[in-house]
Amino acid sequence: GLGYPGGAIVESRAKNADEKRYNFPVPLMRTAKIAFSYSGLKNSVRLEIERAPLTEQRINDICASFQKSAVRHITHKVEAFFKQNKVEKFAVVGGVSANSYLKEKLQSLCARYNITFFAADLAYASDNAAMIARAALDFSKEIQKENIGDFKIQSRSPLRSYN
Repeated sequence: GLGYPGGAIVESRAKNADEKRYNFPVPLMRTAKIAFSYSGLKNSVRLEIERAPLTEQRINDICASFQKSAVRHITHKVEAFFKQNKVEKFAVVGGVSANSYLKEKLQSLCARYNITFFAADLAYASDNAAMIARAALDFSKEIQKENIGDFKIQSRSPLRSYN
């Protein structure tokens, strides 16, 4: 019930809160597999919300503890990727790139691995849907010039490097 966009609200409420109050799980910590899942974390948060009445401080602490676990999940998987691949540059994009807590943790991780870190200015850290729509528009212009059968279209795994 925090509203939209949820990430910005969570980050805002987490700023004046105790991120250590709740020990939410960090998903997939025991595997080096580059995969993401938030179902267990979200369920833990849901159970905590249902456990007791929500005060403003409880909501803030839940947001901070959730953000800490969610970001730890991302940084753990990015670090696993760094260990498995030679990486010189790393960028975070999309709506999540607006989160200063995440950017700080990723920048620190990149520094440890001597990797150049990039993040878009806040004005360009919009929802992924807008970026996909823009990419689709550019792609549709290419389709008009080419035969659609000439394009190889496939999904990409997360954290794929592009050179």
